[in-house]
Amino acid sequence: MCETYPTILGVPASVNDETLVLASQFRSKGRMPVLSWLHPVTHASITRSSQPLVGASRKRSKEDEDYLSAILKANKYGKKLYVMDARPKINAYANIAMGGGYELDEAYPNMDFSFLDIGNIHVMRDSLSKLQDICYPDVDDQRWYSSLEATHWLDHIKTVLGGAVKVAEVIERQRSSVLVHCTDGWDRTAQLTALAMLMLDPFYRTIQGFEIVVEKEWISFGHKFSQRLGHGDRNHSDDQRAPIFLQFIDCVWQMTVQFPYAFEFNEHFLVTILDHLYRLVTPLPLSFPLSLYFMSKLRTCLLTVYNSLLFQGLCSISVFFSCLAIIFLYTAVHMYCFLTTVVCLGH
Repeated sequence: MCETYPTILGVPASVNDETLVLASQFRSKGRMPVLSWLHPVTHASITRSSQPLVGASRKRSKEDEDYLSAILKANKYGKKLYVMDARPKINAYANIAMGGGYELDEAYPNMDFSFLDIGNIHVMRDSLSKLQDICYPDVDDQRWYSSLEATHWLDHIKTVLGGAVKVAEVIERQRSSVLVHCTDGWDRTAQLTALAMLMLDPFYRTIQGFEIVVEKEWISFGHKFSQRLGHGDRNHSDDQRAPIFLQFIDCVWQMTVQFPYAFEFNEHFLVTILDHLYRLVTPLPLSFPLSLYFMSKLRTCLLTVYNSLLFQGLCSISVFFSCLAIIFLYTAVHMYCFLTTVVCLGH
């Protein structure tokens, strides 16, 4: 059904295979809604997908509508299914002309729709480029704050974190299920689902859990690491490059600043992951079987990082680590002090 999805998918038990196949045909790249995380008590779920193929003719899919209804009914506490579109509404509307779009209100009763206003890969690439310009090769101390504000990097970090907080709050406080998607469901969607899982589940704030959430939400679900990082591509103006995973790591760092004892790892771990990630220079196509190769590379990378930091005494595995069940963030953000080093990796 979808070559950019893992081979095992979590779906409502009431949905048959025929419905799954037909529902996948109504979603961009065949990426129908599938499970990311399930609340252990309420069974409120985080599911993820790509945009529906509504188009200018306002198409509908009975199978997709029934499928989302099944996700809603699988949670006995939730009265609504919250559909959170990561894109700005104007961008989602523009996709209608290209055959995409967003869910029609009349087609999906008992659902709440919202747009999270996160910019696309081109917006983020431009923001990082501006950030690199003020960090490399020299920093202008006199104009630092105004120059930083002009990059809008922290604005984007705040927006992504704010979206993840909304997902987590609906799951925990309203006990309702959430469907997250963007255009193709492998960039902004991965950011939101992974960050929400970190907020809701303390296991993912351990080193082992963090490795699993990256494997599952980023690699297994088809994030285009090779294209976004530009591995094997000398064209630095390639419009498929984007700092999506870098943003995710920055967001995680913001979380560790607010809740330092809620994480088993610290900023050295995060920076070293990025450093090693940029060393994986083998060009990788998008297809899932080859992403398994990338997964093995990442596992090796994380193990190397872990052992290296243990040797250096920098990894925060200590008596101060506390498994707080849930963390809800304030969306005030700070400049990542190590980011001036990290952004220069792209030069």
